[in-house]
Amino acid sequence: KVKKKHNCQTCAGNFNYLNGKIGNNTIKMCGGNAYQITGKKINFDSIKDFTYRSEYSISNKDFIVFNDGRVVIKSSSEKNARILYNRFFS
Repeated sequence: KVKKKHNCQTCAGNFNYLNGKIGNNTIKMCGGNAYQITGKKINFDSIKDFTYRSEYSISNKDFIVFNDGRVVIKSSSEKNARILYNRFFS
């Protein structure tokens, strides 16, 4: 049995990295130049000119936007993906 520390957030049951409260919200996707960025929920009604729309996502050739706040962006680098995200979704 592991001895729990009184001042340890994880031992107290607070899994901040696992539940996304702390940590990097940008993930490089496998198999290509795409990055998933997790942010605040996005109102689909405020986004125009997307080719495909469903209840859960909207997309065009460069973005897939999910209704839970995730956006997959085609980009050559994480830096450029963050720039595009901030330009269009922040």
